[in-house]
Amino acid sequence: MEEKLNEKHMEYQYLIQQIQQLQQNLAALEKHILDLTNLNENLQEISKTENYDEVLIPFGSGIFFRGKITNSRNVVMNVGAGICVDKSTDDASKVISEQTEHTKKGMDQLQEEFANVYVRIQELQTEFENAKNEEK
Repeated sequence: MEEKLNEKHMEYQYLIQQIQQLQQNLAALEKHILDLTNLNENLQEISKTENYDEVLIPFGSGIFFRGKITNSRNVVMNVGAGICVDKSTDDASKVISEQTEHTKKGMDQLQEEFANVYVRIQELQTEFENAKNEEK
């Protein structure tokens, strides 16, 4: 009986670690979805600007360059492996929307896994409480 209880304690510890990792992954995916959503909104806004309008170009840590948009209808987009291609803002927006949907599906899967792990943790906690009550 005690050996089985020890195994369940080990499983419980593992599940606690797993749920913490899932929480971190979910937070990262939420941030990624927010970043993609903001990127898509910014892309839509920039496509409305007129050529040669002055804009602020972010450089990092609150530092910007002043610049002028010479073509607000096209962007240069990284498509992976360091390869960049010209895309219309509409095409780039579609790609970003697809990435957002793909990320949301991954998040849904993680949330389902989180729920399953959480249920198992609750089951183990109930078993621990029952074993403790039986000892009394």
